[in-house]
Amino acid sequence: MNLASKLEIEDYTEWKRYLLRSQLLAEYSRASDFVSLSVLESFSRVVNEAVLVGVPTVVRNFGPTADLVEAKIVEGVDSLHPSAIAESILKAAMKAPAKLGQIQNFFLSWEEYVDKILELYREALNIKR
Repeated sequence: MNLASKLEIEDYTEWKRYLLRSQLLAEYSRASDFVSLSVLESFSRVVNEAVLVGVPTVVRNFGPTADLVEAKIVEGVDSLHPSAIAESILKAAMKAPAKLGQIQNFFLSWEEYVDKILELYREALNIKR
């Protein structure tokens, strides 16, 4: 909400909470684009879901979501300047959706995802197995 305010887009933003899974997927499918500019994401489930539904997606080119940019699955943005974000949204909208095989080969299974997250936390906390 703070970022929407900082970017002066709060009047163009609709916040949804407590959606059932079917409602969430319906929201994704109605979206013209999906933008996640958080630098606090790990291997963002919402970003992955948006991509898998086929919504043109823009992420902050930082941390784990930068891997999606490098793989050309999503568009990345390096700056929070509105023109940079708008340019990335346009690029994402014009790009053909990633092929399902490309997506399936990139995304982790839930087991691999959990293992990767636990590994990152252990490493950050310097916990040995």
